[in-house]
Amino acid sequence: MDIENYQSGSQADLSRFAISNAREIERILRGLMKDRALLTVQGSRSKETYLTTLLGLDDRARRFYIECAADRRAEGDLLGGAGIELTAHCEGVRIQFTATRGERTRFDGLDAYGLGLPDKVYRFQRRQYYRVQTPQAQPVKCAIPLAGGVLEAVIVDISVGGVGIRHDAGASALGVGMELPGCRLGIPELGAYTVTLKVRSSAQVALKNGALVQRLGCEFVDLGVPTERAIQTYIFKLERERRSWDR
Repeated sequence: MDIENYQSGSQADLSRFAISNAREIERILRGLMKDRALLTVQGSRSKETYLTTLLGLDDRARRFYIECAADRRAEGDLLGGAGIELTAHCEGVRIQFTATRGERTRFDGLDAYGLGLPDKVYRFQRRQYYRVQTPQAQPVKCAIPLAGGVLEAVIVDISVGGVGIRHDAGASALGVGMELPGCRLGIPELGAYTVTLKVRSSAQVALKNGALVQRLGCEFVDLGVPTERAIQTYIFKLERERRSWDR
């Protein structure tokens, strides 16, 4: 992945990745079913997660069915109406959508959940990771371990592909191509995650007050599923807040 190829939050809107055509949504879901793609389910309220598969679709009833989880901790979000978020990866494309209330049922002899077909599906390709600028009032911080100590940096924008980092100019000489394991990424309200970053770009920039800072473009290296899920949850939270402010 090359962080410089991702669209920035100021140039792209989440809606450009949204698919709302009903037939296209059905085609995407049938493709996931045909490829037996694993779906990661996360409860909107509980944040509990589990893996499942898409068992089938009912076009007339406009419903789809996923296999029940062995661990039922996330079930309350689905049956109680808080909703769930579903994510799948297929041929280098990430598919993401939400579902609200569902019910327990049986499908082809298996315990299943029946859900209404989503009105909107987000389809993110490799070079289309959606990035958002992080709020200055509640910054995302990153602690980068170095030989001479720990460099405290601020994340200025973030996607599941990588981050834009800012730190005091001259605090450390991080060159393009350097790999930085063991970085601690603190995501507000979600916790701290250990990631490996690779520096893809580096430049000094001047702030409005005239102060010089170092700006780095970094990509994630082998990002784990729980961390990717947390980042995506955070991005969607920021986007929801932005939309509410624009109303």
